[in-house]
Amino acid sequence: MVQHEQHPNTHQAIALRSRPEPMVIEETREAPQRYAPRRYTIQSANSPLCADILEEPMEKLKFPLYKYDGSTDPEVHCNTFEQHMMLYTDSDAMCCKVFPSTLLGVASGWYKGLPKGSVYNYRQLEAEFMLRFISRQQRKKTSGELMAVTQKSGESLRDYLTRFNNESTSILNLQQEIAVVALMRGMNHCEFKKYLGRKSFTDLGSALVKAHEYIKSDELMTISNHYQSAPTRYVAPRLAQPALQNQNRGFRKDDQRRDLRGRDHRKQSTSTYPTFHEYTPLNAPRAAIYNVNKNENWKRPPPMSDKPRPQSKYCAFHDDCGHYTEDCRDLKDNI
Repeated sequence: MVQHEQHPNTHQAIALRSRPEPMVIEETREAPQRYAPRRYTIQSANSPLCADILEEPMEKLKFPLYKYDGSTDPEVHCNTFEQHMMLYTDSDAMCCKVFPSTLLGVASGWYKGLPKGSVYNYRQLEAEFMLRFISRQQRKKTSGELMAVTQKSGESLRDYLTRFNNESTSILNLQQEIAVVALMRGMNHCEFKKYLGRKSFTDLGSALVKAHEYIKSDELMTISNHYQSAPTRYVAPRLAQPALQNQNRGFRKDDQRRDLRGRDHRKQSTSTYPTFHEYTPLNAPRAAIYNVNKNENWKRPPPMSDKPRPQSKYCAFHDDCGHYTEDCRDLKDNI
C-alpha cells in the first residue's frame, strides 16, 4: 500500500481549522451563565422553615425596622408586621422568611429552637408565636366596662365626655348600643341626658357629636351659678356736686343752676346702671358670653362719644367701632 506523504503545511492547516474562533470562545465562556438555573435553592441546615418555603425566591421589599424582644404585646407586633408586608407582597412564604428578622433576644432564641422544617405557613408560625408570648398579651376590655365610667360630682359635661371617649377608644370591637346606654347611665341629670332619652342613637359617635352642642350651655350654666354664689361689690354712683351758692366765682345764680342741671342731665344719660371697680374673674370670655346670650334683656349702652374712634376695633355690644367687645366697660357692668 502506497502511503502518501503529507506536506508539512498540511498539518499546519489542520491545526488552524481545529482552533476555535473568537466568537466560539466567547459563547463558551458565557455558557455557564446562560444555561444556569434562574431559581436557586437556599437551604439551611437547621431552619424551622420547610423546604417549599426555603425554595421560594426572595422578592424585592423593604424589611421592617421595628423589633420584638418578648416584652410587649405579641398581637400588636403581628398586626404591625402584617400591615407592613401587605404594602409589598401577598406571598405567604415571604412572610415566613421575613418574620424572623423582626425578632430579638428571647423571641429570636424561641424561633431558633423550633424543630427543623416544622413551619409550613405563616398562620402556623403566628399561632406558635402568640402561644409562646401569651403572657405578654394585654387584657382586652369589654363594652360592659363602660358602665363603670360615671360623671363625678362637680365634673363638667366636657370633662366627662372626654374621659368616657378615651375609655371607649381603648375597647376593641366596641358594641355601639351598649356604649350609648353606658353614656346615659353614667351622666348626671342635665338637659342633654333628657335629650338622649328622647332620641334613639345607635352609635356612640352620633351621640358625642350632639353632646358637643350642649357643652357650651353647660359651661355657661356653671358661670351663672358662680355669679349667684359670689358676692359683688357695689359702688354707688357719685352724686351731683352741691350748688356753689356760697362761693363767689363771678357766676349768676341762674347760670349756675343751668350748669348744674345740664351736668345732672348728662350724668343720668350716660350712667343708667351702676359702675363697678372690681369684677369677678370668669372662666369664659365676655364676648363669648354675650354672643350666646345676645337675645337676653341687656341694658343697652349709650352711643360711643369718643372721636375719632379706631375703625379696626369693633364692639358687638355697642354695634359700633371704637374698642373691642372684650374691653367694653358697659358689657362688664352688665354681666
